[in-house]
Amino acid sequence: ASKGEGLGNQFLTNIRETDAIVHVVRAFENDDVVHVAGKVSPIDDMEIINTELILADMKTVERSLEKNQKLLNANKPEGKIAESALTDLLSHLNEGLPSRSFSRDSKQDEVIKNLFLLTDKPMIYVANVDDHSMESAEITSAREMAENNQSSFVVINGKLEAEMADFDEDEKIIILEDYNLKETGLNTLIKEAYNT
Repeated sequence: ASKGEGLGNQFLTNIRETDAIVHVVRAFENDDVVHVAGKVSPIDDMEIINTELILADMKTVERSLEKNQKLLNANKPEGKIAESALTDLLSHLNEGLPSRSFSRDSKQDEVIKNLFLLTDKPMIYVANVDDHSMESAEITSAREMAENNQSSFVVINGKLEAEMADFDEDEKIIILEDYNLKETGLNTLIKEAYNT
């Protein structure tokens, strides 16, 4: 996407217009469902998307630094503030860190907010699991990675959710108890989205 391949630029433009990003990663094995990378690894999928978003943000910051040169040439004080904020932010992004984890004061925040950076948006990771991967070490690692990216993490058993869609409320309660769940994954995601 960062190279403009496929629907890359169109895809990134659509994301820029959102208030938050929900990133669904596959965490289940199924020979009938092909994975583009040939193997199921939620961590790898999370890293690939994070890298794409960071690369797109780096281009945005670099373009903004170029435009800011006019303000610097005119000795405008806002040019110096922007130069400092954007240079520091670019270094932060170069370390593979999202913009949302960049410490900034109110003046720097004003400069950065105007860029509508993708990694400045809140992120919710959703792991689509099956019965076997629900409590796996890979899910624990993915949850830790989300927390390190200052993001939320929700686990959903998509197949179970689809099966429960046609059941009445009493049947849903019985199934949730069988899986030791308090509520459906969809309800958990809805609440997390509102909190975010």
